[in-house]
Amino acid sequence: MWAFRFTADGAPQALGHDVPLHLDHEGWYWLHFNLADARTLHWLANAEPSPAVRALLLSKETYQQLHGSDACVHGVIADLARDIGGSTEEAGLLRFAMTERLLISGRHQAPHAVDVTRRAIEGGQRVQSAAVLFEQIVENVAEAMERIIEYVMHPGGGRLNPNNPTQTRRIPDAIVFGLRTTTTF
Repeated sequence: MWAFRFTADGAPQALGHDVPLHLDHEGWYWLHFNLADARTLHWLANAEPSPAVRALLLSKETYQQLHGSDACVHGVIADLARDIGGSTEEAGLLRFAMTERLLISGRHQAPHAVDVTRRAIEGGQRVQSAAVLFEQIVENVAEAMERIIEYVMHPGGGRLNPNNPTQTRRIPDAIVFGLRTTTTF
């Protein structure tokens, strides 16, 4: 899907699909993949990540999780799906593996937060490290979720209740919230 090389001062450089990756560069990389693409599956099957990281990136697991080792943090986080009009209310999953000099992310459906982050980088935003980039993605997930939670907290938007014959009562507020997570250490 896309790849960026970041210099030591955080300046981004978009890389074409035909540019070889050299991790000896003084900086770090962000590689984002469409996990439904056969070329991605082939690349990941032959890439350097550990067997556990590769298995998670290629898995079809449908729950959030976080794993860590001395050299890598990897897992699955929730994100909102995106379509042509922007973010939707449909949940999607973002798979990732992060080392000091590399962030690999992937999805089966277009994610909102990753797209917002990518557009900011394409606009010239500097990012100092893979950890800072991942933090930015998580913040974009939280902001998108906040908009939905606010909507669910006020489903009537202050409108009059059409089921009230006197038309003097408003639709009451409600909160619908759910969370499912698994943490493995």
